Amino acid sequence: PFFQRILDGDLFSRFEKWRTLDHANIVPCRHDGCESVAYVEEGDDRANLLCQLQHAFCGGCQFGPHRGMTCEEAQQQKAKAEELERLRAEKRELLKQGWKPCPKKCQAGRGV
Repeated sequence: PFFQRILDGDLFSRFEKWRTLDHANIVPCRHDGCESVAYVEEGDDRANLLCQLQHAFCGGCQFGPHRGMTCEEAQQQKAKAEELERLRAEKRELLKQGWKPCPKKCQAGRGV
């Protein structure tokens, strides 16, 4: 009430947001452009949160929600998926250049 009386509506709203984000049980949404929060209770899975606008995210990392995995495991999974996509793109480029896959999927050609 005191701050609400001395601050205009927008400034008071920003002040309230700042004040609540300093609380351990309130986690800001990581979805681009979202200013909502998730309220976390003891025992909640911080790797799989929903903000008030129903955006799913992880409260501990930027790798999205990852129920049942630690943030480190999610990071490793993302790195493996990116490497696999890089290898697939490399294979597509080699095939465009006229290369042929090894019929025996030998190690020398990495099965490309």
